[in-house]
Amino acid sequence: MRTPHVLRTTLVVAATLAAVLAAPAAVSAAPTAPATAAAPAQDATTAAESITGLSQIVAGNEFACGLGHDAKVYCWGRGSAGVLGNGGTDNTYLPVAATTTGTALAGKSIKQISAGTDHVCALASDGTVACWGNNDHGQLGDGTTDTALTAVGLTSAITPITGKSINMISAGGTHTCVRTTDNTLACWGNASSGRLGNGATGGTQLTPVLVNTGGSPLDGKAIAEIEAGRFTTCVLTSDGAVACWGSRFHGGIGDG
Repeated sequence: MRTPHVLRTTLVVAATLAAVLAAPAAVSAAPTAPATAAAPAQDATTAAESITGLSQIVAGNEFACGLGHDAKVYCWGRGSAGVLGNGGTDNTYLPVAATTTGTALAGKSIKQISAGTDHVCALASDGTVACWGNNDHGQLGDGTTDTALTAVGLTSAITPITGKSINMISAGGTHTCVRTTDNTLACWGNASSGRLGNGATGGTQLTPVLVNTGGSPLDGKAIAEIEAGRFTTCVLTSDGAVACWGSRFHGGIGDG
């Protein structure tokens, strides 16, 4: 998901990335960072990668990623479960490039990224979707529950969105959702609490399933945005209507 998760314990503000973006292309060692930041703090003045600028930023559980103007993904912070996408699990205090060589994203231009609790997904300009990180509920969509330290492509198995072009993606806590150019919504991963929108309230879905929009407030409406949270998923239509599904804990659906 592109917005912060409710249970994140760390707020990373990257409004002052200019110092990082203009820094040298390599460093020999990462600086020691304070354990907490009670207020927005300027980023490090050196960078592990040469970055020309960022067009998008997302944050997960103690890590963050940015989409560079060069259409590449850069991440920093906690590295466990491979959430940084660079092939390792070490923490980094400075941005590192997510690996694309030898992955489904090789040679592709990334146009959108989304961070879940412990996984990240990227959408390429040609509609390719690839994710990395924790996959304990199948949230990476590659048909397995194996952790991925670098990007793995959305399953090639026949699914309801096979042959369709994906143009929006949102990574939630342990599930992921997409919108296609023909207004189809699909999700995969943890199905508990009904967060996939397909009528199931439990289990794991390793491949995309359709969101049931028939007879709902979304029926026949154009989808402007989809946003996956930790236990819920919400959609905004082009006429301003909002519909959500998943857990009603704390009133997360917003239906009263």
